[in-house]
Amino acid sequence: MAFTLPLTINGEAQAAAYVKATIARCDTQTTVVQLQTWTSQASRTNGGQSVPDNWLPDGFSSLQVFATDLNLQANNPVAYAYALLEASGKYPTATWNV
Repeated sequence: MAFTLPLTINGEAQAAAYVKATIARCDTQTTVVQLQTWTSQASRTNGGQSVPDNWLPDGFSSLQVFATDLNLQANNPVAYAYALLEASGKYPTATWNV
């Protein structure tokens, strides 16, 4: 499970950067989601390394902090992380569930 979105990485426009999310920390108040970004899904699939944070554009952080939403439905922690990201509205051009 991941999402793609247009993103400029290290000064180069990527039409569909590939972003994978995992929960870094979660309690009843706060959920921290860790994002890893690749230039494309092919890069991720073929064993490429995720891009370093300093290559990401301003405003795109690899750590996203959310208030824990106990009303948000998800089958597992990974699905919950993606549900939080999608519900945040921070990625309006994203293609979800890639």
